[in-house]
Amino acid sequence: MKLLDEGADVFVPNVDQLPQALRPDSNTYKTYISTAVKVGDTSMGVLSIDCLKPGDLNEDDTKLVAVFARLLGAALAVKR
Repeated sequence: MKLLDEGADVFVPNVDQLPQALRPDSNTYKTYISTAVKVGDTSMGVLSIDCLKPGDLNEDDTKLVAVFARLLGAALAVKR
C-alpha cells in the first residue's frame, strides 16, 4: 500500500469521482483523508477521517489530520 510505504497523505474530495474499483463498498461517506501513522521509519497503521458529503473536508483538513497522525506516532514511540 503506497500510503504506508511512502507515508504520503491521501485526500479524496469526492469518492464518486474515483474509478469504480476504488470506490468504497457503501455510501456511508463521500470524502476522506488518510495518512500513515509512523514511529520513526516504521509504519504502524493509518489514520482516516471521513465525512458524509463532498466538500465537508478540504486540503487544510489534510494538514490537520497529518499532525494528529504524527502525534499518535509520537505517543506510540513513547509507549514502546
